[in-house]
Amino acid sequence: MLTKTQLKSLRALKQKRGRTGQGKFLIEGTRLCREALMSNVNLELVLYTREGFQVREVKEVVAEAQRRGVPNLRISLPVLRSLADTVTPQGVLAVIPRLLPQRLPHQGKVLLLLDRVRDPGNVGTVIRTADAAGADGVILSKESADAFSPKVLRATMGSIFHLPVLVDEDSRDVVVDLKKKGFRIYIAEPKAKRSHTQVKYPRRFLLVVGNETQGPRADLRPLADEFINVPIRGRAESLNVSLATGVILYEALRQREGRKR
Repeated sequence: MLTKTQLKSLRALKQKRGRTGQGKFLIEGTRLCREALMSNVNLELVLYTREGFQVREVKEVVAEAQRRGVPNLRISLPVLRSLADTVTPQGVLAVIPRLLPQRLPHQGKVLLLLDRVRDPGNVGTVIRTADAAGADGVILSKESADAFSPKVLRATMGSIFHLPVLVDEDSRDVVVDLKKKGFRIYIAEPKAKRSHTQVKYPRRFLLVVGNETQGPRADLRPLADEFINVPIRGRAESLNVSLATGVILYEALRQREGRKR
């Protein structure tokens, strides 16, 4: 049974201040819990309800947590609802320490920087897309949405556990650092003259994606090696940030795989 102090601490994880202060975050639902376990993430605690335990997927998550020696506790449905972000929770959630990389993953080849991307759905989908397209890491600026908020975590569909995600970084410092390390810097923007397909992507590059309405910070522009866009042939005004990012990353992947043949 959770004590009042424990419950108060867990409820605080629903806010960024609580997550940052405690160095932990909550994941909710069978998919995220299963992905965390299968990715060998260090789970601190698994919580489930009696009603949820009647569902096969929840039972499997709890059984796997027990097999790995993860502490687990049955709680009441009202308590779970007070911790969950969704309207109809699946009956299981977990507490995870915020184990983050302490430095930029510059040993990678393809990195992505989100500069002031504030929509949680966009941030989560971009992380998922970067994982799918074989990127080596994602970097979030200080002004971007919190990578460990419930909406971002759900949008990643578990990809948050598959690749390094560095948070609360200064965008300019990131670009300057990687440029010194030999990365070519591409900034994606709708008004760029060069299409993403006209670029020959090198072995190591950083793709910078800016704010949904304002684009990248002005002080990043002088640091760019090239500006690229995803052409729009129809009457649509623009593409969603996550969609445009995916198109560029998959073109880079196509080129990389083509060079291996």
